Amino acid sequence: MDEAAQKAALIDAIGVYLRDRIEVAGQVIADNAREKIKPDDTVVVYARSSVVELTLLEAWRELQARSPPQSFSVVVIDSRPLHEGRALLAALTAAGIPSTYTLLPLASTALARADLVLLGASSLNSDGALHSRAGTAVVAMLAKEHRVPVVACVETFKLSERVQLDDLASNELGAADGLLSIPTAHNLELAKPLPKQLATLSLLYDLTPPQHITAVCTEVGFIPPSSVPTLLGKSSGAA
Repeated sequence: MDEAAQKAALIDAIGVYLRDRIEVAGQVIADNAREKIKPDDTVVVYARSSVVELTLLEAWRELQARSPPQSFSVVVIDSRPLHEGRALLAALTAAGIPSTYTLLPLASTALARADLVLLGASSLNSDGALHSRAGTAVVAMLAKEHRVPVVACVETFKLSERVQLDDLASNELGAADGLLSIPTAHNLELAKPLPKQLATLSLLYDLTPPQHITAVCTEVGFIPPSSVPTLLGKSSGAA
């Protein structure tokens, strides 16, 4: 096989992986997870996840197609400095979904009237811990306190054999500028140079313990967090 043929084969293999493990997987997860959204439910989400967004849009279209049309509402919880939830909020409101926007300090208030929490993930460790956007663990913990089921939507390609003892490992630092930029008159002191003894810490991810997750929705169905090693074993065998 010459070099051109090898490149073509590699491109084809990448295309198949993207289609089967990401695009199709996301659609299947959305089809599975939307069944958990019932008419008149209040669904709480955090930041932005493409799979969660697709799930909400699919659920809305399915309920609106009924006769008579039915609906649900969404509460988007967001946090500084990224404010990723704003993009999700724009997509939901454009689709006509009744939505509420709030920040992480008010998460407990939002969860007090919630029926379901949907979360995305960067990865899912073999012990069932969810590695996701910083603030996810707080939302999941508060949901458990309010007895609200938490469903994590995760493609199987995000499953990891690693185990983390804390959320400092394999984390990323965000820019401190966004953490300190508060454009209000009474915070003008922040514009001054920071004291040498003051350090900023803006971690982009955190780790949600498996006991705070009710179920994991993958393209192969719903599993408890404790079943991640089994799914990893099947994936390795299939490979």
